[in-house]
Amino acid sequence: MITKAAITRKRILDKAFQKIYQKGYQSTSIDHILKEMNVTKGAFYYHFKNKKEMGLAVVKEVVYPRLFRLLIEPMENCENPKERLVDVLETAFSEMMDIELTYGCPTNNLIVEMTPVDPDFQKLFRNILDKWKLTLRDAFEKGKEKGYVKDSTNSEYLAQYIIVGYEGLRGLGKVYQNWNYYYQYLAELEEYLKAK
Repeated sequence: MITKAAITRKRILDKAFQKIYQKGYQSTSIDHILKEMNVTKGAFYYHFKNKKEMGLAVVKEVVYPRLFRLLIEPMENCENPKERLVDVLETAFSEMMDIELTYGCPTNNLIVEMTPVDPDFQKLFRNILDKWKLTLRDAFEKGKEKGYVKDSTNSEYLAQYIIVGYEGLRGLGKVYQNWNYYYQYLAELEEYLKAK
């Protein structure tokens, strides 16, 4: 049974994510979050000792689970990683809403904003990106065993290339406010993967 405290904590994290996504972590105060929720500061401090603890929880409990569900988990134990990757990205793009075109990738936004100024955020995002990279690398390695990926392909470099391209794309889409960039990227990536 979910307790009232657990529901309040989740509400705080969801609202914090929304505000941070739209305004940035450093521009969002605890007061901004609580003002719209009708939640007391006492309730906030019952769940989080400070803003940083809440911010790290937003990454762990809101940002990462979505990234995992959309981009990491579907690549685990797949048959043909090149084909699967294109399908995974197409599905991820189809789930994006217009707000994501406006504000970009929540993961990328927080990486750019927080990793230069806070080692705990940097470590957390390094762990997240390592998980993503290792999952892709392992998928490509298994793809080699099954004959879907050339033996000469460096699976780790390819995984890194995919992540860099995806996150760069999210920034480009935000700047130009144009969904076409996403589908152009997907078409070019599909062609690129044929050579791997």
